[in-house]
Amino acid sequence: MKLPFTVHPKIIFDRGLELAGKPSRTLNKTNLTHFRSHYGASPGVVAILWTLIQDMLRRRFSFVHLLWALMFMKVYATESVLAGKLGVDDDTFRTHIWPIIKKYLH
Repeated sequence: MKLPFTVHPKIIFDRGLELAGKPSRTLNKTNLTHFRSHYGASPGVVAILWTLIQDMLRRRFSFVHLLWALMFMKVYATESVLAGKLGVDDDTFRTHIWPIIKKYLH
């Protein structure tokens, strides 16, 4: 069994705010609230979740796809709206969020 690749919560925080369209990446209460409002959890919880599920996913998945899936479930916009916000096509978005949601987050 391979050891899990951990991602530091600050990296998840920075990338999560970037995906959410927040230009400031300063670690403060406002930005933590903004992060939680998009993903439903703190960066630390997302880091733990990624460590727990990554071994069960194919190599083509990254913690960013977990953020996409969490955003989809928290914000509850359509796939097309979020794919556009994230700058990917609908099929790419769908291909990366549904395996995570169906297996591990549902």
